[in-house]
Amino acid sequence: MNPKIARLFNAIKKSKATLVVSPHHTGTWFALEFLLWHSRFCKVVELNDALWGNHPLHSSCIIHLHLAGNGINSRGVIKGISIDDVAQLVRFVPTLIPIRDPMSAIISRQERHPGFDHTLIVDAFTHLWKFNPSAWLPVDLLGSYHDRLNLLSDTLQRLGLNVEPYIYRYARDWTPQNTRGDYELKHIYANGDLEGLRNRMPVNFDYLIMRRHEIAPFMAKRGYPHFSWEDYR
Repeated sequence: MNPKIARLFNAIKKSKATLVVSPHHTGTWFALEFLLWHSRFCKVVELNDALWGNHPLHSSCIIHLHLAGNGINSRGVIKGISIDDVAQLVRFVPTLIPIRDPMSAIISRQERHPGFDHTLIVDAFTHLWKFNPSAWLPVDLLGSYHDRLNLLSDTLQRLGLNVEPYIYRYARDWTPQNTRGDYELKHIYANGDLEGLRNRMPVNFDYLIMRRHEIAPFMAKRGYPHFSWEDYR
């Protein structure tokens, strides 16, 4: 491990900060805003900013890292940090990882950035089995208010935080940013038209299908039902 990265990881452990690690478009801001409403926290620090010493780290910080296939953050400027490095850090730091149907994550990023390559989302999902965070936050799995409330309460407790009244509102509203809006790709997927979805984003669709056997078992363990794309031929 890069010595600078090692020093940063040690500083994070000592600071008693909380970590949010997320593949792209899996509910990152939903998770961050959920924690920011808590009385413990006052700001979010991107791991890259922490690396360069731009922000002092303490227990009121939420440190965020976007996962890609090679472990770099969303700005692509941290070198020498691997998925295994991050998984090791998660063992020692209270960590929340939001997740959602990876096809939905790809669709969301395709809608926002149609010219981008979204295979980094798939790559990140293939490594999630290595992580043992304090809590997982499936943003698209639970439909009832009661189940959502229990999930949020359990999430705070697993992170070592007191349960606070704002969770009732959060469980009621439940508005992950990546699921907002009404657009064609979302309708195509909701209607089960996988061929139509593939026609509109063939490279990213095929890459998920190619690696589905690495991802689907992990998602099933997190409580997700069988995805329609698992059966695509």
